[in-house]
Amino acid sequence: MINYVPEDFPETVREMMDGGYPRYLLEQSRTFGEDAYRLVEFVLAPHAYLNARRAQGMLRVMSEHAARPYFNEVCAFALKKRVKLPKTFKWLLDRAGEQQLFDFTIEMSEEGRAMTRPMEDFLQ
Repeated sequence: MINYVPEDFPETVREMMDGGYPRYLLEQSRTFGEDAYRLVEFVLAPHAYLNARRAQGMLRVMSEHAARPYFNEVCAFALKKRVKLPKTFKWLLDRAGEQQLFDFTIEMSEEGRAMTRPMEDFLQ
């Protein structure tokens, strides 16, 4: 017999009371992509209920950084390096954001292109 009304509780608490909280966390991670899903799955793997707080922390960090272009690469790297702590994961994402990507292409006019030769011409 249920002594409470499930609708009175937030969705996360209802999932916890029903025993499906790890599944709920995995479904939340799926919204961030396959690499994020595998990372949260890895965090939950040893014992899902003992590591639920870590998974919650990972999801919080993911929600802050998911829009970044390097997000999936960092998730894959974190999984490869067996990162389980949200603080370490956040550090990896922050460091990836600090790296600058340089575009080394030089814009040339048509006259400039007419004066250049391919590298192969110099190697023969």
